[in-house]
Amino acid sequence: MEYARTDHDLEMSSRLSELVIYDPLTGLQNRSALNELFARALGQANEHRHAVGVLYIDLNDFRAVNKLHGQAVGDVVISRIANRLRSICGEANTIVRMDGDEFLIVSESVERGTLDCTAQLVVNALREPYVLESGKTVRVSGSCGTAIFPADGSHHEELIAAAELALQQAKKTGADIVAFDAEMLKSEHKRLMLENDISLALERGELSIVFQPQTLGRFAVLRHWLGGNIPSSAPSHPPILSRPQKLQEPSAESAHSSCARHAGMPPPGQFR
Repeated sequence: MEYARTDHDLEMSSRLSELVIYDPLTGLQNRSALNELFARALGQANEHRHAVGVLYIDLNDFRAVNKLHGQAVGDVVISRIANRLRSICGEANTIVRMDGDEFLIVSESVERGTLDCTAQLVVNALREPYVLESGKTVRVSGSCGTAIFPADGSHHEELIAAAELALQQAKKTGADIVAFDAEMLKSEHKRLMLENDISLALERGELSIVFQPQTLGRFAVLRHWLGGNIPSSAPSHPPILSRPQKLQEPSAESAHSSCARHAGMPPPGQFR
């Protein structure tokens, strides 16, 4: 026996489909809409030979807003931000809420200069204070990375990754807006290779701790490959050594042994 779908059933089905691809707080599309969104945008771009621009936006330290004013106020501000983005972008652009405080703007049939102008309008608008019904005033700011099809990526995953990498560069340097360039990808690849090399070296016991005297009698902990077996990626990326969250820290035993050696004392466990 076939079940005849009523108007109510069709309405509920349509509503459920919307909930899958729309963010309930802001009404913006969410990550689930990306495949369909880019399939259409890039398909038209290839057909009509025009560019597609991507803005990846991250609110700076938005967690502080939630901590200071509470989650409810944070949600109100996010909703207000979404409205501001709508007013700037208009119908020519599609806004996606990627995460809690991250947004993606897809701009079809756009030139690099127009994309840069949109990015500047966005970061300027984010800085304007948000006056809430309670009388509270909240201020936020944002960073933006930009990328453009087809120059910076041939499909949507490459394009989003390029814009995100430019965003990371903006946050690292303190810039409001950074446009992707190929050198960023090369630098990121080298960094990841070095990070992997160091992690493997730690697992294999190929690193040791030595001390380098500095001013006022302080010491800096440095790590060196034993036997001079240093990967070719290492010299140009020493800052990776200051990112302990990405690497396994030397064991306490290793640190104690190194300290004892430089103090002319027996290693731990060998005191008599």
